[in-house]
Amino acid sequence: MKINKLLAVTVLSAATLLSACAKPTPATSSAGSSAGGNSQASSNTTTSEAKKEYVISYKAGGEGNKSKLELGTDYGMVGASAIKKEAYQQIEAWADFTKGKTVSELENNQTTSGCSVSTDAFFKAVKDAEAKATAVAGVPAVETIYVGAGMVSGGLSNNGEANCYIGGALTNGTTVYAAYSDCLTWVLSSENGTDIKIDTLSYGSPNKYYANAKDGNAIMSKRDLGDIYGLKGSSAIGKEYSEQCAAVDAYFAGKTMTDAAAVTGETAITGISVSKDGLVDAVKEAVAYSNKAIITAKPVEGDTGANITSSADRDADVKFGVGYFTSFSKGKMDVTVASVVFNKDNKIVNARIDVSQFSFQAAEKAA
Repeated sequence: MKINKLLAVTVLSAATLLSACAKPTPATSSAGSSAGGNSQASSNTTTSEAKKEYVISYKAGGEGNKSKLELGTDYGMVGASAIKKEAYQQIEAWADFTKGKTVSELENNQTTSGCSVSTDAFFKAVKDAEAKATAVAGVPAVETIYVGAGMVSGGLSNNGEANCYIGGALTNGTTVYAAYSDCLTWVLSSENGTDIKIDTLSYGSPNKYYANAKDGNAIMSKRDLGDIYGLKGSSAIGKEYSEQCAAVDAYFAGKTMTDAAAVTGETAITGISVSKDGLVDAVKEAVAYSNKAIITAKPVEGDTGANITSSADRDADVKFGVGYFTSFSKGKMDVTVASVVFNKDNKIVNARIDVSQFSFQAAEKAA
């Protein structure tokens, strides 16, 4: 995971929410803010005593620009682990454990000897991937196929909005068979400089990312919001955000992994008018990681890498999906992403799971 854009953010306490829920305007979008941009903070304090303002910023190391699979030993779990395994090793072990199983089977048994951490978020992301899985035809049954997950931090915008772009890819190690892109957005504020919360209202109306969250998630993604996101009416091409994500997916499908790596935010892609840097970078990361047994540059000494070989139990028709699970507590957002390919019987052929953590702090704004 890399960071796409990082800005400090000033957030007004209590009185104004200033969320990403304002109707998007594509002409002002940027990689570090929701597609189409958002209205800025404004005070509606009516009392004679001015309310304090607070600055929300990342805690040191909490920028989310490296996932657990990327952090490797820098995450530092080995010493505290009952099985003496680093976080990335446990995530990879659980992903390998899912192969050959259905989601229903996993729901009844999520325990494997290679993973001692909670797997609830892993499972929920895989379950979401199954719900979103679509058919990918013509994948030769004799091929080993790989899946990758990518995450790119969009940083903090100047109205309190944080973004994490997510991507997924299905490849054979040479060619991209399918890709998936999306963006998760949340808006933060603090009323006392200590407690940080996700804003639940925007200009008196429910914050759409928060209000539409389901299945235990803290927020819902822009793509999953569909028409609720409300971009179509103001879009220069008359396309909703979800449709524009699909255009990015289609652009990558069929490309060689080498050609996919050369795509940038400046590349002309038909069907998308919003800033595409974050979406493109997340997919590129997923493609690049799909056939890597070790992603981190700092693996546990002697680690030979994850088993990324796909199950042979399939024919040429498979289904591919990318799911997520989000949780927010005590100023920290955890984003779990699962990139999964299923066979015709809904058994998992291959899976890649990753987690990024974003940690925030608040301080009173200097006079």
